[in-house]
Amino acid sequence: MNLAQNATQHTLSTDTISLGSAINRGKVHFWVKDTGEGIAKADQQRIFGRFARATNSRRRSEGAGLGLSIVQAIAQAHDGSVKLRSRLGFGSTFTIVLPVEPPQ
Repeated sequence: MNLAQNATQHTLSTDTISLGSAINRGKVHFWVKDTGEGIAKADQQRIFGRFARATNSRRRSEGAGLGLSIVQAIAQAHDGSVKLRSRLGFGSTFTIVLPVEPPQ
C-alpha cells in the first residue's frame, strides 16, 4: 500500500498510476508504475534509507521518509527485494519481488 500511496503523492491528476503482478521463474512480482515526476538518478539508492526523501519532489504530503525503508525491510525479511526503475520527468516503477515458495 505504501508504494501506491507514494504514487498518488508524486503524480498530478493528469498522470497515470497502474498496479500489476506476475509470476516468473518461481518469483511473484508486484509493481506500482506511474507517469509522475520520476526520481533523480542521484536519489534512487538513497530514498530506501531511513528518513530519506527525494530532493526533486513535488510531493503533497509531509511524511517522515520511512515508508520505502520499511517496504524494503519487509521484502528482505521474506527473502525478496524491491526494485526501482525511474526516469526524471517520465515516472517510476517500484517492483516488489518475492519467492512464490517460502524459504527452506
